[in-house]
Amino acid sequence: MPVLLWLAPAWLLGIFLNGWLKFEPYMLLLGVVVGLLAAVAGTLLNRYSLRNGQSPNQLNLIVPLCLAVICLAGLRYEVSLPSKGPEQVAYWAGDLGSVPELRLKGVVSGDPVYTENGGSYRLSLREIWPPGATGFRAVSGDIYVKVEPSQHYEAGELLELAGKLYLPAQQTEDGFPYRDYLNRQGMYAVMSKPQAVVLATHQDFFVFHYLNDIQNGSLDIINRFMEGKQAGLLGGILLGEQTGLDPQVKDNFRRTGSTHIIAISGANITITVGVLMLLFGRFFSKKPTLYLSLIGIFFYVLLVGASPGVIRAGVMGGFAIGGLLLGREYTALYGLFGTALFMTLISPQVLYDIGFELSFMATLGLILIAQPLQNLSQFKNWPAFLKEGLIMGFAAEAMTLPLSIFYFKQISLVSLPTSLLALPALPIIMATGAVLVGGGWVFSAWLPGLVSFLGWLSWLFLAYMIAVIDFFASLPFASVSLNAIHPIWLVVYYGLLAFVLTYARSEKFRLRVSSLPASPIALGVMGFSAVGIWVLALFF
Repeated sequence: MPVLLWLAPAWLLGIFLNGWLKFEPYMLLLGVVVGLLAAVAGTLLNRYSLRNGQSPNQLNLIVPLCLAVICLAGLRYEVSLPSKGPEQVAYWAGDLGSVPELRLKGVVSGDPVYTENGGSYRLSLREIWPPGATGFRAVSGDIYVKVEPSQHYEAGELLELAGKLYLPAQQTEDGFPYRDYLNRQGMYAVMSKPQAVVLATHQDFFVFHYLNDIQNGSLDIINRFMEGKQAGLLGGILLGEQTGLDPQVKDNFRRTGSTHIIAISGANITITVGVLMLLFGRFFSKKPTLYLSLIGIFFYVLLVGASPGVIRAGVMGGFAIGGLLLGREYTALYGLFGTALFMTLISPQVLYDIGFELSFMATLGLILIAQPLQNLSQFKNWPAFLKEGLIMGFAAEAMTLPLSIFYFKQISLVSLPTSLLALPALPIIMATGAVLVGGGWVFSAWLPGLVSFLGWLSWLFLAYMIAVIDFFASLPFASVSLNAIHPIWLVVYYGLLAFVLTYARSEKFRLRVSSLPASPIALGVMGFSAVGIWVLALFF
């Protein structure tokens, strides 16, 4: 097996273990030295074996190298943690009831989120005026700012805030580790409803400013030429903008385990990858399909705002396209693990981001589950929309189900039939929605009737998807709320899944499968057996 497929998981494991167990730096440094010395010894031992006509043991080199990489990743994680000095914002934050008011200057970064109950945004700090000081001083770090519904700010605006800077609560009322979550997003303090003054605009990179304008203009076109719940759903699916999504529709997607359809995350990009491969593959050979799919992912990432989470998912999806269309599973795995290695090398905290984890696992499912299933002879004569919808949905569900349960404490018992009926409409919705937005930019001024017709076409399929989601969400057994589960069940599930996938690659298993008929029920049973593991977990 290629060395990267050993070392990249070791790197990720090292970041995870040090974030969890918090080893002392000297222990990690000692581990690096011991691992490298053992790797040198293993290399010499293998050379000695070759000279004596014996086969070398690759584990003599791989095991110590993995140890060194695990400890090196732990050191990288330690270096990434912010210092505790006055140059960092966390130094000036305290408990809510004991902090004085101070003034800050910073730039709104990312896309602010606004709802009818309020808004929030990320502020990258530049300066702070501490209590008792005579002026501003330099400070770095990001904070999470909550604002009133009437206060709206745009990415790239330079603000001066006055308010209390406090540490986020350790946990929310429902047990969610709120402080830990924000810290792993790189935000170490919170300011709620501060007084704000806009000092300047367009302080971010100018490209992001234009991208934000394009996204806002596209949303305006959707809302102008489409009404009702369908407009909000198209904005969520096509542009990742969920503020206009009807609350009941959003809750029904959650109950049916279908939120990956409306969230621009790993699962959504994975489905988009499959859709692009399916569409372009019908008209072009492999190489043009590869390039067109990559271009499609690139422009889609730009269209939805190019946030860090979307970029991560897009890069992973792009690598999956390259590996799968070239017919090389190792190429796809190299791309996936190489991307994860590169991202965590720059920012180790990204490993703890829920979006990153879902993106990684969904793409891994595309490589290890979806592609082999599509290649089985039993599925070759299936209608393309049925095969793609069922297999892609199953692959994403199988790989992300444990994480969804672990983080969101809920399991949907209707996610597979919902995906089977709803996902075939997704490529049509994205295609007609893209045509609507493009037509709106070009023709809205002098051919509004044409744009309205395009909106009506997209509305039909959006209405169908909402009807499917509403039906399954109305079933009394649609979803089950769970108590917090122990992380050991993640290990159990993925361990069993790894065993099943390893056995499925054996020639003995392939010979047995080749004599079996295929039916939609077969994949349904596979999916519900995966769900069954988690149902059994409730009794322990």
